[in-house]
Amino acid sequence: MYTDPGSGIFFLQVLAAASLTAIYRFRRALASIFRKTQSSNTESGE
Repeated sequence: MYTDPGSGIFFLQVLAAASLTAIYRFRRALASIFRKTQSSNTESGE
C-alpha cells in the first residue's frame, strides 16, 4: 500500500502524539496512586 509523503508524515505525527499522551497519562495515574498510598501511610503512622 502506497502513502504519499504528506499523509505518511501526518500519520506518524498522530501516532507520536497519541503515544506521548498515553505515556504522560499513565505516569500521572501512577504518581496519583503512589501519592494516595504514601499519604495514607504517613497518616496512619502518626
